Amino acid sequence: LVEQSDHLGGETLNLRTTLDGGDIREVVKQKIAAVNANNNITVHFNSKIVDINGGIGHFKSIIQDAAGNKTEVMHATVTIATGAVEYQPKDGEYGFGGDGVLTVRTLEQQVADGQLDPKSLKDLVFIQCVGSRNDEHKYCSRVCCAATVKNAIHLKEKNPDLNIYVMYRDIRTYGMREDYYRKAREMGVIFVRFDKDQPPVVAQSGGRLAVTVFDQTMGREFEFPADRVALASGVVARDNAIDVSRGFKLTLNTDGFFQEAHVKLQPIDFASEGEYLCGTAHSPMSVDEAISQSYAAAAHAGSVLGKDELESDACVAVVNEELCAGCVTCVRVCPYGIPKMKNVGMGIAEISPVECHGCGTCVGQCPAKAIELCGFKDIQLGAMIEELFTFEPDPA
Repeated sequence: LVEQSDHLGGETLNLRTTLDGGDIREVVKQKIAAVNANNNITVHFNSKIVDINGGIGHFKSIIQDAAGNKTEVMHATVTIATGAVEYQPKDGEYGFGGDGVLTVRTLEQQVADGQLDPKSLKDLVFIQCVGSRNDEHKYCSRVCCAATVKNAIHLKEKNPDLNIYVMYRDIRTYGMREDYYRKAREMGVIFVRFDKDQPPVVAQSGGRLAVTVFDQTMGREFEFPADRVALASGVVARDNAIDVSRGFKLTLNTDGFFQEAHVKLQPIDFASEGEYLCGTAHSPMSVDEAISQSYAAAAHAGSVLGKDELESDACVAVVNEELCAGCVTCVRVCPYGIPKMKNVGMGIAEISPVECHGCGTCVGQCPAKAIELCGFKDIQLGAMIEELFTFEPDPA
């Protein structure tokens, strides 16, 4: 287990409760204790993988810690679970950086840690889609609406007289989370819909905050006083995702998240066998969704580890070393990064039969015709074509 920080738990430790009120940090602590108690689990803190070779069943990785010490590890599978981070609003964005303007996560932490007493508040405004569904990040972060509804309910339970206003574009408490949205409305939380082109304006007014917004439903502008303005920040990919993708030869989508092999048929698999994906490294998702995906990744990895032998496809590319000119064309065009140069300089191309996907891209691109696909060699294709056009007269 390679952990880039000095502790396990990731972003989940920044949460205090789940939507249904459960203590998520306590669950994480129990999992960490189970990891530490298992002699078969080795954790490398403050570390990263600097080199990886091989394929399913025979990966070889080099792990480097903060001191520069390197450890070589042989392993059968790889699971990418690097996670994502909370979007940090820019200074001045909805008044962020000024007094009283904070993120929803910070609000939750301050209330849970006793730094902020809900009974000291009279008016509170939430602003949704901060850092999401805009020109910079076009996707919905999926968890922001649920986080706002969760905190609104929690604050209303502690201070029923608190006026809470939620400025939203679309409320996306999908699935069973819709029940909590209805509960928040029943408790008196006011939801105000705004348009992307007419976002709320946060300003200081008489020692307090004032939020001006054009209500799409009412068709008029309103101004709401506020003691605090909580920004529902979205989820963004980690900055180091590009480095991880290059090291493992994995694909990122346009938003910087890792892309699966097939969204329906292989939702937690990468194109290369033995490499799996789970959690917010894939896309923004809730804690329960990340847990479900991690179970799926573990099941796929377990299906590999439980076998004594692995079968590979017989339709793989083979290099004729006598014809290879070392032009590196196959290395350049392979979509999976499988071909390697065996020798330094003008060497010989080498293709691992275990890792090859049999796509034939290198076969079609090789200028020296030094690569053939097993089962589709020139002599075989020629024989089939010759047989197809061989004319045999009717004996009758």
